[in-house]
Amino acid sequence: MQSDEHLYDLTVVGGGPVGMFAAMYAGMRNLDTQLIESLPELGGQVEALYPEKTIHDIAGFVSGKGSELIANLKQQLAEVQDQVSIHLSEEVIGLEKQAMGRLF
Repeated sequence: MQSDEHLYDLTVVGGGPVGMFAAMYAGMRNLDTQLIESLPELGGQVEALYPEKTIHDIAGFVSGKGSELIANLKQQLAEVQDQVSIHLSEEVIGLEKQAMGRLF
């Protein structure tokens, strides 16, 4: 990721289903958010390893394929694209506490 001085309200580490939902929810609340994912695409293990597996344990999602869940989450993220910056193929290797409690 390029080093810039932009300070986000929230950084979500991990672009699996939970990270995607967290970023979308933050965007809905008008938080300037970045989502960092080490893989070249969103979806985490669900997309990378189990896209055809039927999922039964997601609230509000009766059952369906993993790829359907990820497609729906991508669609939700698209609705807040002005609030969420997505960084793919980027790894977080550490955090450093700065002045005023900020982490970098």
